[in-house]
Amino acid sequence: MENKNLLFAMSGYRDRFNRALYAIILFSCCFFFMDEAQGQTGSPALQAFDYVADGSGNKFRLLDINVDSPNPFGKNTGGGTTTVNSAASCQAGYFTLHYNPTSFLSSNTNSLALQNVICQVFSDISNLIISPLSAVTNSAPIHILCSNLNASGYAATGEAIFAYPNNPINPNQGFILSEVQRSIQSGLPPYSNLSAVSAPAAASFYAGYLDISPTINWSTSMASTSVTPSGFTDLYSIVLHEAMHILGFASLINYDGFSKIGASQNYFSYFDKFLKSGTGVPLLASAMTSCSTSNISWN
Repeated sequence: MENKNLLFAMSGYRDRFNRALYAIILFSCCFFFMDEAQGQTGSPALQAFDYVADGSGNKFRLLDINVDSPNPFGKNTGGGTTTVNSAASCQAGYFTLHYNPTSFLSSNTNSLALQNVICQVFSDISNLIISPLSAVTNSAPIHILCSNLNASGYAATGEAIFAYPNNPINPNQGFILSEVQRSIQSGLPPYSNLSAVSAPAAASFYAGYLDISPTINWSTSMASTSVTPSGFTDLYSIVLHEAMHILGFASLINYDGFSKIGASQNYFSYFDKFLKSGTGVPLLASAMTSCSTSNISWN
């Protein structure tokens, strides 16, 4: 009797196992064919990581911010099909800076001086940061696009890119690292945590961008004794400020208390973790006492 019961129980386990295995295979095949269909028809992406966002909540299709894209971030203002990757670039410590060929950073009589200042800023920053990247062969995997800033009233802007699961079941997820932060901390290239379907291994993607105003008179002197002339703005200081935003000194909290990425994907930066009200109350709190970095929402 005991042997029969045992055989019956084992048979039941096998049946449940087979059904579960079939469901997994069917689920995987569905995602495979959806991705294949998306690639063939050009319809909106269906994978969870196909879209990324910058620190202001602007969303981009990941494959459109490849360094070989003819119009990354929509910043190829001159049109055409010339890729930024084929233009001037600079390896600055952990960063590879790409200067948009349609911007004044590449087409101005002072372009080389402008590029040298930007490159020096990121080189200086890298020399101050201790990262596992310093021990790897490709020590400059963090690609940054440098372009024109077309918005009036600003000298420059710097943004890092965040990769995250789109539209999770629980919108209040938690704190996330930008791809710049993830790479510096892990020593791995940005997006290396994503699947080969979302981020093909052979491709490289921008992890951030730096926009500089072409309408400002820029001082490009980097001498320690130099004084910025009247009517000019020190480029090194401005780029250093924006580089701090690219490194993670930036908030994802929107004016309404939700994430700038959207209420349906309520992710916040680790910088937000340290923000408090005038009375010392944290701006964000977790509904889970067991995990203070998950299920985060406006306090």
